[in-house]
Amino acid sequence: MHASILALVRIFKMKTFWSLLLCCSVFSCIKEDRFGLSSFKQLLSFQLPGQIGSSLILEDSALIRITMPGNTVNFNLRPERIQVSNFARLSPDSTLARDFSDTLTYDVLAEDGSKKTYTILVEVESSTPQLIHSDFNTWYTANYSSGTCQELGSSATSTIWASGNEGVLTFSLANTSPENLGNANYAVRLETKDLGSLAAIAGTRMAAGSIFTGDFVLNIANPTASPVFGIEYTKKPISFTIDYKYAPGTPYKDGQGNTIAGGLDSCDIYLLLEDRSNPNSIKRIATANFRTGATVTTWTSTTVDLIYGALPNNYYSNMFPSNNLYGSATDTPTHITFVATSSAQGFFFKGGVGSVLQVDNLRLNY
Repeated sequence: MHASILALVRIFKMKTFWSLLLCCSVFSCIKEDRFGLSSFKQLLSFQLPGQIGSSLILEDSALIRITMPGNTVNFNLRPERIQVSNFARLSPDSTLARDFSDTLTYDVLAEDGSKKTYTILVEVESSTPQLIHSDFNTWYTANYSSGTCQELGSSATSTIWASGNEGVLTFSLANTSPENLGNANYAVRLETKDLGSLAAIAGTRMAAGSIFTGDFVLNIANPTASPVFGIEYTKKPISFTIDYKYAPGTPYKDGQGNTIAGGLDSCDIYLLLEDRSNPNSIKRIATANFRTGATVTTWTSTTVDLIYGALPNNYYSNMFPSNNLYGSATDTPTHITFVATSSAQGFFFKGGVGSVLQVDNLRLNY
């Protein structure tokens, strides 16, 4: 979807393949039960029948959040798709139905007798749901083999947000980071960086800062498959609103680091709704795109309407679905993708050195 992120994957692959191979060789030999009685006691997966999307497991706080449809009447349910650490067991037994209209707890009992208690919080879906952590105030420390940085969300295992930081850290500091606004309020800071001559060999020297809903899973065999865009979502907003500041940088360069005469940078913020119920014929249900190259030094709010169905011919070319398949306003989406990036032409590995986009307070309007 956004090639500046894909470029970073290729760069990361070049420099870290052997170290990753070594790490995989070492850690693949490490088992939870390698020394005596296991002390591992994680609840790795926990789902209820009929729930919306995946469960959000907050490991640090031992909290599992589950969303049920707004029309749910029966909360006396038996959990399904349960997974705990090797040699651990769950108490009460997962085969027992329980009343999830109230907050419940489960104990994961390790082989050595120790336990960890998880709280299950079931919420009924709002008619106007927002993306979790879309106020951009919650960040966690991510430890990659290429370095350490801050990423959006509560933890690596529960966040719905991702970035290209893992690749950027190989050559530079992270280009997606929290911006401290004071009073426990944070925004996202996205910066386009020139990653230097080594990255230029692969034609991916310019790295735009990007944040998106989805996941980033390094795929050595197929790097372009590493960014996994979109999360499960079934509602139909009419627009989104976001606060932003932008400062386009210069010079404007391509992937080899060549300065493009007359080139001007612009930021890109967009939202897509898709029907992925048939993976062989994914349909674009709605599109909303905001792009500007204007310098905006004070926080400014913009609202962008979603276009349901086919896009007009004069729309931004990189916003058209690659398979040219569209849904309509009568279709129900299965996934939502939100992307913000400091350089709109990152797809072509182009951008202004030092372009900075700051975003805050994303809201979905219904």
